[in-house]
Amino acid sequence: MNGGMLTSSRANVAASHSLFARRPLGGRVAQAAAALLFLLPFAVPLRAQTSVSASLDKCIMDVNGNPDEVLQACTAAIQSGILSETNRRAAYNDRGIAYRNKDDFDSAIADFNSALAINPNDDKVLNNRGAAYMYKGDNDRAIQDYDRAIMLNPDYFIAIKNRGAAYVNKGDYDRALKDYDRALELNPQHPFALQTRGILHFFMGDFAGALQDETSAMQADPTDGYSVIWLYLAQSRSGIKGQSQLADNSANLQLTKWPGPVIQVYLGKANPEGLVALGKTSNPKYAVDRTCEANFYLGERALLNGSKDEARREFQAAVATGAKTNFEYRGAQVELERLGALK
Repeated sequence: MNGGMLTSSRANVAASHSLFARRPLGGRVAQAAAALLFLLPFAVPLRAQTSVSASLDKCIMDVNGNPDEVLQACTAAIQSGILSETNRRAAYNDRGIAYRNKDDFDSAIADFNSALAINPNDDKVLNNRGAAYMYKGDNDRAIQDYDRAIMLNPDYFIAIKNRGAAYVNKGDYDRALKDYDRALELNPQHPFALQTRGILHFFMGDFAGALQDETSAMQADPTDGYSVIWLYLAQSRSGIKGQSQLADNSANLQLTKWPGPVIQVYLGKANPEGLVALGKTSNPKYAVDRTCEANFYLGERALLNGSKDEARREFQAAVATGAKTNFEYRGAQVELERLGALK
Protein backbone atom coordinates (compact mmCIF):
# COMPACT_ATOMS: atom_id res chain seq x y z
CA MET A 1 0.00 0.00 0.00
CA ASN A 2 1.50 3.30 -1.01
CA GLY A 3 0.64 6.80 -1.81
CA GLY A 4 1.28 9.51 -4.40
CA MET A 5 -1.73 10.89 -6.23
CA LEU A 6 -1.48 12.66 -9.58
CA THR A 7 -3.70 15.41 -10.98
CA SER A 8 -4.91 15.42 -14.59
CA SER A 9 -5.40 18.39 -16.89
CA ARG A 10 -9.14 18.01 -17.22
CA ALA A 11 -9.40 21.48 -15.69
CA ASN A 12 -8.33 22.96 -18.99
CA VAL A 13 -11.78 22.20 -20.35
CA ALA A 14 -13.80 22.32 -17.15
CA ALA A 15 -14.29 24.56 -14.15
CA SER A 16 -11.82 22.88 -11.81
CA HIS A 17 -9.12 20.22 -11.68
CA SER A 18 -10.31 16.73 -10.85
CA LEU A 19 -8.44 13.94 -9.11
CA PHE A 20 -6.61 11.37 -11.17
CA ALA A 21 -9.26 8.70 -10.77
CA ARG A 22 -11.47 6.50 -12.89
CA ARG A 23 -15.04 7.63 -13.13
CA PRO A 24 -17.64 8.01 -15.90
CA LEU A 25 -17.74 11.36 -17.62
CA GLY A 26 -21.25 11.22 -19.06
CA GLY A 27 -22.16 14.03 -21.43
CA ARG A 28 -19.11 16.16 -20.52
CA VAL A 29 -17.01 14.51 -23.24
CA ALA A 30 -18.88 16.19 -26.08
CA GLN A 31 -18.81 19.54 -24.28
CA ALA A 32 -15.07 19.20 -23.66
CA ALA A 33 -14.39 18.30 -27.28
CA ALA A 34 -16.15 21.46 -28.39
CA ALA A 35 -14.08 23.55 -25.98
CA LEU A 36 -10.86 21.96 -27.19
CA LEU A 37 -11.70 22.64 -30.82
CA PHE A 38 -12.40 26.25 -30.00
CA LEU A 39 -8.88 26.66 -28.63
CA LEU A 40 -7.22 25.53 -31.86
CA PRO A 41 -6.09 28.11 -34.44
CA PHE A 42 -8.85 29.00 -36.89
CA ALA A 43 -6.35 29.18 -39.76
CA VAL A 44 -5.93 25.39 -39.62
CA PRO A 45 -8.24 23.40 -41.95
CA LEU A 46 -11.33 22.07 -40.20
CA ARG A 47 -10.43 18.42 -40.91
CA ALA A 48 -7.03 18.86 -39.22
CA GLN A 49 -8.66 20.67 -36.32
CA THR A 50 -11.13 17.82 -35.89
CA SER A 51 -8.37 15.17 -35.93
CA VAL A 52 -6.21 17.00 -33.40
CA SER A 53 -9.25 17.75 -31.27
CA ALA A 54 -10.07 14.04 -31.13
CA SER A 55 -6.51 13.20 -30.07
CA LEU A 56 -6.45 15.91 -27.43
CA ASP A 57 -9.89 14.86 -26.22
CA LYS A 58 -8.65 11.31 -25.60
CA CYS A 59 -5.38 12.58 -24.12
CA ILE A 60 -7.17 14.68 -21.52
CA MET A 61 -10.52 12.99 -20.93
CA ASP A 62 -9.21 9.39 -20.95
CA VAL A 63 -5.97 10.07 -19.08
CA ASN A 64 -6.48 7.13 -16.72
CA GLY A 65 -7.35 4.72 -19.51
CA ASN A 66 -5.05 2.44 -21.47
CA PRO A 67 -1.67 4.20 -21.11
CA ASP A 68 -0.43 3.15 -24.55
CA GLU A 69 -3.52 4.65 -26.18
CA VAL A 70 -3.19 7.81 -24.10
CA LEU A 71 0.48 8.12 -25.05
CA GLN A 72 -0.39 7.81 -28.72
CA ALA A 73 -3.17 10.39 -28.47
CA CYS A 74 -1.13 12.91 -26.48
CA THR A 75 1.87 12.51 -28.78
CA ALA A 76 -0.28 13.07 -31.86
CA ALA A 77 -1.71 16.23 -30.32
CA ILE A 78 1.72 17.54 -29.29
CA GLN A 79 3.30 16.80 -32.66
CA SER A 80 0.48 18.50 -34.57
CA GLY A 81 2.11 21.86 -33.90
CA ILE A 82 -1.26 23.62 -33.80
CA LEU A 83 -2.13 23.41 -30.10
CA SER A 84 -2.68 26.48 -28.04
CA GLU A 85 -0.14 26.96 -25.26
CA THR A 86 -2.72 25.93 -22.66
CA ASN A 87 -3.54 22.68 -24.45
CA ARG A 88 0.11 21.90 -25.19
CA ARG A 89 0.85 22.16 -21.46
CA ALA A 90 -2.14 19.92 -20.75
CA ALA A 91 -0.99 17.32 -23.28
CA TYR A 92 2.53 17.20 -21.82
CA ASN A 93 1.10 16.83 -18.31
CA ASP A 94 -1.27 14.03 -19.23
CA ARG A 95 1.32 12.19 -21.32
CA GLY A 96 3.53 12.38 -18.24
CA ILE A 97 0.76 10.72 -16.23
CA ALA A 98 0.48 7.98 -18.87
CA TYR A 99 4.23 7.36 -18.67
CA ARG A 100 3.96 7.22 -14.89
CA ASN A 101 1.20 4.63 -15.25
CA LYS A 102 3.67 2.52 -17.22
CA ASP A 103 6.29 3.01 -14.47
CA ASP A 104 8.45 4.99 -16.92
CA PHE A 105 9.28 7.71 -14.42
CA ASP A 106 12.13 9.32 -16.35
CA SER A 107 9.89 9.94 -19.38
CA ALA A 108 7.14 11.18 -17.07
CA ILE A 109 9.50 13.69 -15.47
CA ALA A 110 10.70 14.84 -18.89
CA ASP A 111 7.11 15.61 -19.92
CA PHE A 112 6.34 17.36 -16.65
CA ASN A 113 9.48 19.44 -17.25
CA SER A 114 8.14 20.39 -20.69
CA ALA A 115 4.82 21.42 -19.16
CA LEU A 116 6.60 23.49 -16.52
CA ALA A 117 8.72 25.17 -19.19
CA ILE A 118 5.44 26.60 -20.50
CA ASN A 119 4.19 27.57 -17.03
CA PRO A 120 6.67 27.19 -14.15
CA ASN A 121 3.95 28.02 -11.62
CA ASP A 122 1.51 25.23 -12.46
CA ASP A 123 0.91 23.72 -9.02
CA LYS A 124 -0.77 20.60 -10.46
CA VAL A 125 2.20 19.75 -12.69
CA LEU A 126 4.60 20.39 -9.81
CA ASN A 127 2.62 17.91 -7.73
CA ASN A 128 2.74 15.37 -10.55
CA ARG A 129 6.49 15.72 -11.01
CA GLY A 130 6.92 15.37 -7.27
CA ALA A 131 4.95 12.12 -7.36
CA ALA A 132 7.16 10.80 -10.18
CA TYR A 133 10.30 11.65 -8.21
CA MET A 134 8.81 9.97 -5.15
CA TYR A 135 8.09 6.75 -7.06
CA LYS A 136 11.71 6.84 -8.25
CA GLY A 137 12.79 6.99 -4.62
CA ASP A 138 14.05 10.59 -4.79
CA ASN A 139 12.01 11.88 -1.87
CA ASP A 140 14.06 15.05 -1.42
CA ARG A 141 13.35 16.19 -5.00
CA ALA A 142 9.73 15.20 -4.52
CA ILE A 143 9.43 17.33 -1.39
CA GLN A 144 10.95 20.31 -3.22
CA ASP A 145 8.20 20.09 -5.84
CA TYR A 146 5.48 19.58 -3.24
CA ASP A 147 6.81 22.59 -1.31
CA ARG A 148 6.53 24.77 -4.43
CA ALA A 149 3.05 23.48 -5.23
CA ILE A 150 1.86 24.17 -1.68
CA MET A 151 3.47 27.62 -1.69
CA LEU A 152 1.44 28.42 -4.81
CA ASN A 153 -1.70 26.79 -3.42
CA PRO A 154 -1.61 26.54 0.41
CA ASP A 155 -4.83 24.51 0.51
CA TYR A 156 -3.72 21.97 -2.11
CA PHE A 157 -4.90 18.80 -0.36
CA ILE A 158 -3.29 16.31 -2.74
CA ALA A 159 0.15 17.92 -2.62
CA ILE A 160 0.03 18.18 1.18
CA LYS A 161 -0.94 14.53 1.48
CA ASN A 162 1.71 13.50 -1.04
CA ARG A 163 4.40 15.46 0.82
CA GLY A 164 3.36 13.62 3.96
CA ALA A 165 3.88 10.32 2.13
CA ALA A 166 7.36 11.46 1.03
CA TYR A 167 8.23 12.23 4.64
CA VAL A 168 6.98 8.76 5.60
CA ASN A 169 9.34 7.32 2.99
CA LYS A 170 12.20 9.28 4.61
CA GLY A 171 11.25 8.02 8.05
CA ASP A 172 10.47 11.57 9.23
CA TYR A 173 7.21 10.69 10.93
CA ASP A 174 6.86 13.92 12.90
CA ARG A 175 6.82 16.04 9.75
CA ALA A 176 4.64 13.51 7.97
CA LEU A 177 2.13 13.71 10.80
CA LYS A 178 1.97 17.51 10.50
CA ASP A 179 1.12 17.20 6.81
CA TYR A 180 -1.58 14.62 7.42
CA ASP A 181 -3.02 16.75 10.22
CA ARG A 182 -3.22 19.65 7.77
CA ALA A 183 -4.66 17.45 5.02
CA LEU A 184 -7.40 16.28 7.37
CA GLU A 185 -8.18 19.86 8.34
CA LEU A 186 -8.95 20.41 4.67
CA ASN A 187 -10.75 17.10 4.13
CA PRO A 188 -11.73 15.60 7.51
CA GLN A 189 -13.40 12.46 6.16
CA HIS A 190 -10.83 11.44 3.56
CA PRO A 191 -10.48 7.69 4.20
CA PHE A 192 -6.92 7.27 2.90
CA ALA A 193 -5.62 10.29 4.81
CA LEU A 194 -7.28 8.99 7.98
CA GLN A 195 -5.85 5.53 7.38
CA THR A 196 -2.35 6.87 6.78
CA ARG A 197 -2.39 9.10 9.85
CA GLY A 198 -3.48 6.06 11.83
CA ILE A 199 -0.51 4.14 10.45
CA LEU A 200 1.78 7.00 11.45
CA HIS A 201 0.41 6.89 15.00
CA PHE A 202 1.08 3.14 14.96
CA PHE A 203 4.67 3.69 13.83
CA MET A 204 5.15 6.24 16.61
CA GLY A 205 3.81 3.87 19.27
CA ASP A 206 0.57 5.83 19.77
CA PHE A 207 -1.73 2.84 19.41
CA ALA A 208 -4.71 4.68 20.91
CA GLY A 209 -4.33 7.40 18.25
CA ALA A 210 -3.99 4.71 15.59
CA LEU A 211 -7.15 3.06 16.84
CA GLN A 212 -9.11 6.30 16.64
CA ASP A 213 -7.99 7.13 13.09
CA GLU A 214 -8.40 3.62 11.73
CA THR A 215 -11.90 3.46 13.18
CA SER A 216 -12.74 6.72 11.37
CA ALA A 217 -11.08 5.48 8.17
CA MET A 218 -13.11 2.29 8.17
CA GLN A 219 -16.31 4.20 8.84
CA ALA A 220 -15.49 6.53 5.93
CA ASP A 221 -14.83 3.58 3.61
CA PRO A 222 -15.95 0.18 4.95
CA THR A 223 -14.81 -1.50 1.71
CA ASP A 224 -11.08 -0.83 2.27
CA GLY A 225 -9.53 -4.02 3.57
CA TYR A 226 -6.36 -2.23 4.65
CA SER A 227 -8.27 -0.08 7.13
CA VAL A 228 -9.90 -3.23 8.49
CA ILE A 229 -6.45 -4.79 8.99
CA TRP A 230 -4.84 -1.72 10.56
CA LEU A 231 -7.83 -1.26 12.88
CA TYR A 232 -7.38 -4.84 14.07
CA LEU A 233 -3.64 -4.32 14.61
CA ALA A 234 -4.24 -1.06 16.50
CA GLN A 235 -6.81 -2.77 18.71
CA SER A 236 -4.53 -5.70 19.38
CA ARG A 237 -1.53 -3.52 20.24
CA SER A 238 -3.80 -1.47 22.53
CA GLY A 239 -4.61 -4.61 24.50
CA ILE A 240 -8.07 -5.07 22.98
CA LYS A 241 -9.09 -8.47 21.63
CA GLY A 242 -10.23 -7.50 18.16
CA GLN A 243 -10.78 -10.85 16.43
CA SER A 244 -14.56 -10.78 16.79
CA GLN A 245 -14.75 -7.22 15.44
CA LEU A 246 -12.34 -8.19 12.65
CA ALA A 247 -14.81 -10.86 11.57
CA ASP A 248 -17.69 -8.35 11.68
CA ASN A 249 -15.77 -5.62 9.84
CA SER A 250 -14.71 -7.98 7.05
CA ALA A 251 -18.04 -9.78 6.67
CA ASN A 252 -18.96 -7.88 3.49
CA LEU A 253 -15.48 -7.81 1.95
CA GLN A 254 -14.33 -10.05 -0.91
CA LEU A 255 -11.69 -11.90 1.05
CA THR A 256 -10.38 -13.69 -2.02
CA LYS A 257 -9.10 -10.33 -3.32
CA TRP A 258 -5.96 -8.80 -1.84
CA PRO A 259 -5.57 -7.90 1.04
CA GLY A 260 -8.46 -10.22 1.94
CA PRO A 261 -6.17 -13.26 2.31
CA VAL A 262 -4.34 -11.40 5.11
CA ILE A 263 -7.64 -11.08 6.97
CA GLN A 264 -8.36 -14.77 6.41
CA VAL A 265 -5.00 -15.63 7.98
CA TYR A 266 -5.73 -13.38 10.96
CA LEU A 267 -9.14 -15.04 11.37
CA GLY A 268 -7.53 -18.50 11.29
CA LYS A 269 -9.33 -19.40 8.05
CA ALA A 270 -6.23 -19.65 5.83
CA ASN A 271 -2.77 -21.14 6.10
CA PRO A 272 -0.23 -18.41 6.91
CA GLU A 273 2.52 -20.35 5.13
CA GLY A 274 0.86 -19.71 1.78
CA LEU A 275 0.39 -15.97 2.21
CA VAL A 276 3.74 -14.84 0.78
CA ALA A 277 3.35 -17.04 -2.30
CA LEU A 278 -0.16 -15.70 -2.80
CA GLY A 279 1.14 -12.14 -2.53
CA LYS A 280 3.67 -12.85 -5.27
CA THR A 281 1.15 -14.41 -7.65
CA SER A 282 -2.10 -12.51 -7.00
CA ASN A 283 -1.07 -9.75 -9.43
CA PRO A 284 2.35 -9.82 -11.12
CA LYS A 285 2.44 -6.00 -11.37
CA TYR A 286 2.29 -5.73 -7.57
CA ALA A 287 4.25 -8.87 -6.70
CA VAL A 288 7.03 -7.06 -4.83
CA ASP A 289 4.63 -4.77 -2.96
CA ARG A 290 2.37 -7.60 -1.89
CA THR A 291 5.26 -9.81 -0.90
CA CYS A 292 6.41 -7.01 1.38
CA GLU A 293 2.90 -6.66 2.78
CA ALA A 294 2.55 -10.40 3.36
CA ASN A 295 5.83 -10.57 5.28
CA PHE A 296 4.95 -7.50 7.34
CA TYR A 297 1.50 -8.72 8.31
CA LEU A 298 2.86 -12.17 9.14
CA GLY A 299 5.42 -10.43 11.34
CA GLU A 300 2.64 -8.56 13.15
CA ARG A 301 0.81 -11.86 13.61
CA ALA A 302 3.92 -13.43 15.08
CA LEU A 303 4.32 -10.51 17.51
CA LEU A 304 0.72 -10.90 18.67
CA ASN A 305 1.42 -14.60 19.21
CA GLY A 306 4.49 -13.78 21.28
CA SER A 307 7.04 -15.14 18.79
CA LYS A 308 9.62 -12.37 18.50
CA ASP A 309 12.17 -14.44 16.57
CA GLU A 310 9.61 -15.35 13.92
CA ALA A 311 8.45 -11.73 13.80
CA ARG A 312 12.01 -10.54 13.30
CA ARG A 313 12.49 -12.94 10.37
CA GLU A 314 9.28 -11.78 8.70
CA PHE A 315 10.09 -8.10 9.14
CA GLN A 316 13.59 -8.65 7.77
CA ALA A 317 12.06 -10.40 4.75
CA ALA A 318 9.69 -7.43 4.25
CA VAL A 319 12.63 -5.00 4.24
CA ALA A 320 14.58 -7.28 1.90
CA THR A 321 11.91 -6.80 -0.80
CA GLY A 322 13.06 -3.20 -1.22
CA ALA A 323 9.46 -1.94 -1.60
CA LYS A 324 10.45 1.42 -0.15
CA THR A 325 7.29 3.29 -1.11
CA ASN A 326 5.13 0.83 0.86
CA PHE A 327 3.96 1.75 4.34
CA GLU A 328 4.49 -1.90 5.30
CA TYR A 329 8.17 -1.60 4.38
CA ARG A 330 8.52 1.33 6.78
CA GLY A 331 6.45 -0.52 9.35
CA ALA A 332 8.83 -3.47 9.19
CA GLN A 333 11.76 -1.13 9.84
CA VAL A 334 9.96 0.38 12.82
CA GLU A 335 9.20 -3.04 14.28
CA LEU A 336 12.79 -4.21 13.80
CA GLU A 337 13.97 -1.17 15.74
CA ARG A 338 11.54 -2.01 18.53
CA LEU A 339 12.65 -5.63 18.56
CA GLY A 340 16.26 -4.52 18.63
CA ALA A 341 15.52 -2.56 21.79
CA LEU A 342 13.99 -5.70 23.30
CA LYS A 343 17.00 -7.97 22.72
